[in-house]
Amino acid sequence: MRCDEIRPRLEAYVDAELTEAERGQLRDHLADCPECGPEAVALERLHDGIRRSRLRRDLADQWTAAGERRCQRADRQSSALLAR
Repeated sequence: MRCDEIRPRLEAYVDAELTEAERGQLRDHLADCPECGPEAVALERLHDGIRRSRLRRDLADQWTAAGERRCQRADRQSSALLAR
């Protein structure tokens, strides 16, 4: 395959949206091409960074929600103790 055929398909390659046969063709080209190979590596790093930042945001949201639930529970317990 030629570079002009590969470049439009790099994102689909990185996102694992290609068939195994197509992935094999791209993989062969990327292994030998001094232009497309580094471009694919950079795109993979970008996608990995985005995935990690989404994971961190999701974890932060979960911790925030858990903290809010703890505070609400503590408020209810405090109110119950004060009401006695």
